[in-house]
Amino acid sequence: MASPKNVKKILWSRTYHEDVGEKDSDGSYNYAYCYYIYLFSLPDRRTLRVRRYTDTPGQCSLFMDLKELTRMQDTETLDHVHAIINFLIANEGVKNVDYFSNGYKSIDLTKIKQDLKAFTFEEGLRENNTGL
Repeated sequence: MASPKNVKKILWSRTYHEDVGEKDSDGSYNYAYCYYIYLFSLPDRRTLRVRRYTDTPGQCSLFMDLKELTRMQDTETLDHVHAIINFLIANEGVKNVDYFSNGYKSIDLTKIKQDLKAFTFEEGLRENNTGL
């Protein structure tokens, strides 16, 4: 188990968004997407973005390309991604996770590391984040 001084904090926030089309004569929108955007600020100050639609609350999408995900395979950042997925499952009821890279690709949750004690989550974000 990590000692308290070795525990890395991941800051996070969640904001609600709506993307709606034009209203027709009946006052209905031709489309409406309602979703949450989660921002996770990693200890190295990079930010990971996740989207979860309100009509499919058990599903969420990480926004990173395959090249970035592949680059992380042997780095500490992959543990950050695993910790974030575990956080979403435990705290937001997520059951399926994919990532967006020229289309949606599923993440096999059986390959996600569990019980990562080296990370804590605190609501709030640092200023001047850079994107992944």
